[in-house]
Amino acid sequence: MYNLLNEKLFQVTANNREKFACSLPEVFAFLSTGETLSFSNLCFHQKQAWHAFLVQLGAISLHAAGEHKIPHTPAEWMELLRNLTRGFAQDEPWQLVVEDLSKPAFMQSPVPEGNLDGFGGPYYTPDENDILVTSKNHDVKIRRIRCPQPDHWIYSLVTLQTMQGYLGLGKGGRNYGISRMNGGYGSRPCVRYTSGLRWTDLFRRDLSILLEKRESLLMGYPFFQRQGGLALLWLEPWDGNESLSVECLDPFYIEVCRRLRLTVDEDRIVLFNRGSASNRVNAGELKGKTGDPWAPVDRAKDSVLTVGKNGFEYGLLQKLLFGNDYQPGLCQEFCSDDNLVHAVVLARGQGQTQGFHERVIPIDTAVRSWFQRQESRAVLGRLAGEFVRLAGVIRDRALKQALLKLLKSGKTNHWLRYFDREIDEMFFPVLWLALKSPEQERLSIWKEKVVEKGREILSRAEKALPVSTASRYKAVAQAQAVYERGVRRSL
Repeated sequence: MYNLLNEKLFQVTANNREKFACSLPEVFAFLSTGETLSFSNLCFHQKQAWHAFLVQLGAISLHAAGEHKIPHTPAEWMELLRNLTRGFAQDEPWQLVVEDLSKPAFMQSPVPEGNLDGFGGPYYTPDENDILVTSKNHDVKIRRIRCPQPDHWIYSLVTLQTMQGYLGLGKGGRNYGISRMNGGYGSRPCVRYTSGLRWTDLFRRDLSILLEKRESLLMGYPFFQRQGGLALLWLEPWDGNESLSVECLDPFYIEVCRRLRLTVDEDRIVLFNRGSASNRVNAGELKGKTGDPWAPVDRAKDSVLTVGKNGFEYGLLQKLLFGNDYQPGLCQEFCSDDNLVHAVVLARGQGQTQGFHERVIPIDTAVRSWFQRQESRAVLGRLAGEFVRLAGVIRDRALKQALLKLLKSGKTNHWLRYFDREIDEMFFPVLWLALKSPEQERLSIWKEKVVEKGREILSRAEKALPVSTASRYKAVAQAQAVYERGVRRSL
């Protein structure tokens, strides 16, 4: 029931046409041929999960068929996808609802017990089991999708099964998370270069890279299977006790981290879930280092990157793009036509969501060549690192000290956050500007911008100072003197 391969379950728009429905093979065909496609029922925080799923599934199916050329027709994609599940004559792995619990359903492992006794539920809306932690019902309401369509369930299943972390005890066991993050409270980040943000741009670029770089990925992660490894993990029965070893997996594997089953109750799809005694993939010692094509690896911590509540601020991005602190993922390889940096993550904490963070940075046409050569990238990295250092020096040794003199109370964090946010906004535009200037002037350009920004933030704080006029003049004069003295000593 609700077969993704031959039923039109996805509500989409393409090339500015009115909304229409299509099947999964048709989705692949649209993306492969360059159609401007958008998914009408896809939530914002689900976009990277859905993109990663499509790219990994495309790479798995093409590799299994021995193909490297991306097909353009729904019939070709239908054949490729069915080839992955040849043992299931009724397309059970592609159906949302399968009554026979001994067989898989889409993103739902077979249930060896043969019944749903001990499962929690029923849940009538897909967002009740989404990855957002919404227990307080503040920013994003739970059960907001009153009349869910099949594709609402599809996106929710993919996001939950491929992006979720640890959420403590659940019905019948623990709610474990995915193997592609560093621990249960980590996150699955995406950092990449791209030439555009349309679905088709991202899909074709990343799929081509995965097909081209499969062997290099296997060299870096030799424990994966070169041929015949488990790729669609929802095909395998799961009683909640057994874990799969990473040694039996395909490098592009699509995992499922929770025991779920969808059924139908009075023509409505409902969900049942159950905790487990162990992770689905036994990869805890890897700390998320599973060759995820979009996730950098922290070399010092020997673990995949975990992004915190501050998101992709300029200090972190400088390290990710130019430094040696992180090993980039496959999709962070710069291609000749790339002109954007795209970074996205849903940051997680213990029992909380720490924000959805997305950063898009245009790369100035005049400096793109700096990304293509190792030597010039190293120069760029040193310059960017010096930019970060100078911003920190002005922040801590000049602006903070001046604010302490001005405010007396020591409550400077509010104004320092303003400074950080505005430095963040101008960091990369000024970096591109500096690269186009003579070498001896590059640091001077940044120093001037940062010092002036510090003066601007101090001026704002001065205007907001709640003291009498007589006291104000003295406090402002002292703060300005402290700032200018801090600048001179620092630089």
